[in-house]
Amino acid sequence: MASLQKLKLVDAIRQVIAADRPFLGICIGLQVLFSRTEEGGDYECLNIVSGKVKRLPLGLKTPIWAGTK
Repeated sequence: MASLQKLKLVDAIRQVIAADRPFLGICIGLQVLFSRTEEGGDYECLNIVSGKVKRLPLGLKTPIWAGTK
């Protein structure tokens, strides 16, 4: 969210969605549409979709990004 605010993209994203134009949000792009996220801390997001993204419990097997080891 800090990067979106710094780049002045928050209003642009809101305008695209308000105009009922297609918006593709993958991973963090989808998370920022919610009210809040627990990923990497507890952050306020765009609140376009009501709800909170919950961090998965530690120790739970999850898919890893190909760039990580």
